[in-house]
Amino acid sequence: MPDRDAENELAVRMSLAVWTAEAGNPQAAAELAEAILAERSRLSGPDHPATLSTRSNLATWVGAAGDLGRARELFADLLVDQARTLGPTHQFTLITRHQLARLTGEIGHAAEARDLCVVLLADQIDILGPDHECTLTTRYSLAHWTGRLGDPARAFEMFADLLVDQERLTGPEHRDTLALRRELVHTAGEAGDPVAALALGEALLPDQLRLLGADDPATLLLRHNLASVSGDLGRPGDARDQLGSVLADRERVLGPDHPDALHTRSTLAHWQGEAGDPAGALVTSADLLADTLRVLGTDHPLTLSTRERLAHWTGRTGNPDQARQLFSDLVADYRRLLGTDHPTTVNAYGALVTWTGRSGDAAGARDLCEAILPDLHRTLGATHHRTLTARQNLASWTEKAGDTARARDLFAALVTNQRQTLGNDHHHTLDNRYRLAQTTGAAGDPAQARDLCRTLADDQARILGPDHLDTLLTRHALASWTGRAGHSTTARDLYEALLADWLRIHGSEHKNIPILRNNLAHWTRQASADNTDAR
Repeated sequence: MPDRDAENELAVRMSLAVWTAEAGNPQAAAELAEAILAERSRLSGPDHPATLSTRSNLATWVGAAGDLGRARELFADLLVDQARTLGPTHQFTLITRHQLARLTGEIGHAAEARDLCVVLLADQIDILGPDHECTLTTRYSLAHWTGRLGDPARAFEMFADLLVDQERLTGPEHRDTLALRRELVHTAGEAGDPVAALALGEALLPDQLRLLGADDPATLLLRHNLASVSGDLGRPGDARDQLGSVLADRERVLGPDHPDALHTRSTLAHWQGEAGDPAGALVTSADLLADTLRVLGTDHPLTLSTRERLAHWTGRTGNPDQARQLFSDLVADYRRLLGTDHPTTVNAYGALVTWTGRSGDAAGARDLCEAILPDLHRTLGATHHRTLTARQNLASWTEKAGDTARARDLFAALVTNQRQTLGNDHHHTLDNRYRLAQTTGAAGDPAQARDLCRTLADDQARILGPDHLDTLLTRHALASWTGRAGHSTTARDLYEALLADWLRIHGSEHKNIPILRNNLAHWTRQASADNTDAR
C-alpha cells in the first residue's frame, strides 16, 4: 500500500518547489527538487512517472540557475531511462530530447544541437504531425541553431517559412506569430541587412502596440532591438537616445533590477561608447556590473557580458594592459562555465588576442591565435568564418611580431581557402589578398608584390569601383612595389596618376596627400637618376 501521507507531503513540497521557481529562484527550487527526488525514488521507485517528472523539473531548474553543463547531463541521463521505460517517441521523451538539444547548443555545441533537432523534428512530424506546437517549437530551434552556426541568411528563410505556418495555425495576431516576426527582425540584422530589419521592425511595432500594449515586455523588447538596428545603420547617437527611452520604460514597468532593464543598460553602454563617449561607456558598464553582481550573481550571463563590455571600454579608453588582464580572467570563467568551444568563449578569447597585441605583445597575440586554432578546426571546421578569422589574426600578429616570411605563407594559404569557400571577389578575400601582397614585398619579393597588387587593383576597380578607398590604397601599394622592384619611371607615373585621382575624390586636405606628394617626389628624383645613369 502506498504511504498516502508521504505522497501528500511530497506533492506539497513539489508545489512549493514549482512556486519557488516561478518566483524567480530556480537555484532554491533545484535544491528542493533534489531532496524530493531522493524521497520520491525511495517511495515510488526510480522508473515511476512521478520520479521521472521530478528529474525533469530538477534538470530544468538547474539549467535556469545557470549550470547548463550539469542540466545537460541530467537530461541526458533522464533520456536514457525515459527511452527504456516509455519509449524513444513517447511525448515526455520527445520533450526531454528537445531540452537536451537546446542545452547542447547553449554549452557551445551548436552543430550537435542542430543535428539533434533534425532527427527530433523527423520523429515529431511522424508522431505528432507537422502542425503540432512541439513540432513548430523544434523548427524554431533548428532555425536558431542554423543561424548560430554562421548561416543567418538560411535561418531567416527557415523563420520566414515557419511564420507562414504559424500564421495559418494561430492567426496573424497570436503571440507566437508576433514572436516569430520579432525573430525575423533580429535575424535580418544578424544576416547583415539592417535595412530589412528596420523595415520588418517598424511594420511590427504598431501591431504589438495595438495587440499587446506599450508596456508589454515584448513591445519593450522590440523597441530595444530597433534601437540597436539604428546603431547598426550607422546612427549610434540615435541608438543611444532610443535605448535611454526604452530603459526608462523598462525600469518603470519591470523595476530597475529586472534582467531586461539591466540588459538595456548594457546595450546602452555599447552605443554610448560607439557614439563617441568611451569614458562614459566605461562608467556605465562599471555601475552596471555592480548591480548585476548584486542582483544576478557572479556567473549570470549578463554579469559576464557586462564584464566583457567593461574590459572592452577599458582598452578603448587607453588602458590595453588592464583590458588584457580583464579578458584573461573572463576567458577563464567562460571556459569554466561554458567550455572552451562555446561561441561566447571563442569571442572573448578573440578579444584577449586583440588586447594582448595592443598592449605591445605581438608575439603573445600570435601564440594565443596558434593555440586556439586546433580547437576551431575540430569544432567548426577549416572553412568556418570564425576559423578563417582566427587564421587571419594569426597571420597579422605573426607579421607584427616580425616574421614576415611566415606571415606571407599564412596569408597565402588563407587566401587559397577563402577563394574556395567565399570566392575571389568576396570582401574578406580581397582584404587578405592585399595583406598577402604587402607581406610578400616585405619578405623580399617586390616584383611578386607588384604583380599581386596589379591584379588586385583591377579586381577592386571592377567590384568596388575605381574611386573606392580600398582600390586607391592598392594602387598606392602597386606604385610603391613597382618602384622597389626597380622600375622608378613607372612608379613615378603611377604616383602621378594616383595623386590626381586622390585629389579629385578626397580633396587636398586628406591625410594621405602629403604622403603621396612625398612619394611622387622621391620616385621622380629616382627616375631622373636612373635615366642619367642609363645615359
